[in-house]
Amino acid sequence: MDDGLTRIGAQIAVHSLALRSLARAHDSPEAVERGFRAELDTLLGAFDDSPLTRPAHDALLLETNGFLAALQRKDRCE
Repeated sequence: MDDGLTRIGAQIAVHSLALRSLARAHDSPEAVERGFRAELDTLLGAFDDSPLTRPAHDALLLETNGFLAALQRKDRCE
């Protein structure tokens, strides 16, 4: 794999883990979810005229679902 792609993949992995950790510890997961969904709607709106490729869509869905699942965890940090 190209070094640049490896670096980007590593950055995305670290960012995903950090966001999920923050989501689990945040005092107001509902507010975070509302803000996240609003930002996601804006992002998806940018692709109305030029849809995402299937791999990009799948990656977006995977990351979105992982983040939302972290927000909804029952064993949240206190």
